[in-house]
Amino acid sequence: MEFFENYPTDKLIPYARNSRTHNDEQIAQIVASIKEFGFTNPILIDQDDIIITGHGRLLAAQRLGLTEVPVIRLPHLTETQRRALVIADNKIALNAVQTALKTGRIHAAPDGRIDVEEANREWFMNT
Repeated sequence: MEFFENYPTDKLIPYARNSRTHNDEQIAQIVASIKEFGFTNPILIDQDDIIITGHGRLLAAQRLGLTEVPVIRLPHLTETQRRALVIADNKIALNAVQTALKTGRIHAAPDGRIDVEEANREWFMNT
């Protein structure tokens, strides 16, 4: 595993089979998070600079005009492990939101949207 604090965004290649997409609102939320807290969650990439996790963070960085981002390279993963990590990363994020909703720690609006600021406050207060 290798950590790069400043890695050129133009070298990063989105994973073509990534199952998760990010709408404009989600990217705006990631942008707001990066502005508030900094780039606290590195993008994970394989040995060929293909993104394993962090597609939304890259889009947010590009929207902010960042030309470099922190990355962690995971060259030891097999193709099967990379695919599993992509799925697991998306599933873990979804499970965390669903658990917070079920336990009443965060609430969905009538249209089903989740207030990310409320979710972030809840997370920071309970970790």
